[in-house]
Amino acid sequence: MGPAGRRFRFPDGSPVKLDGEAGLCGRANLAGGDWFGRGRIDICFGPYHGAGAGTDPEVIYVMESLDPANLVVGRPQVVRLRDGTPLRHGGSYPAPELADWDDDGRADLLLGGEDGSIWFYPRDSVTP
Repeated sequence: MGPAGRRFRFPDGSPVKLDGEAGLCGRANLAGGDWFGRGRIDICFGPYHGAGAGTDPEVIYVMESLDPANLVVGRPQVVRLRDGTPLRHGGSYPAPELADWDDDGRADLLLGGEDGSIWFYPRDSVTP
């Protein structure tokens, strides 16, 4: 990164790093939005292959913004359907987006799949 770039960190001070062990790809599609409804920009992501930070490559995650001024975010949390099942997109390299699609004042999840499909998950259909 350039001289103005700063790195996101977890509460323990370790850097956020979304790559995998043994040279696995580290690409991840990121989306910012107020997922937790606290007036902060949280980070939603879909990893590619065996991305790091303990992630499953077919599951969507969200990291809560804990200290925006210092770029501190919580550890990745699995986005789950209301029945507790992890939200799996069924492929690699998903493209999430957070937007208030249904105009209820809360961020919903739009998810692009590697097959070109686009999925809509209203905020009340998924957790955390």
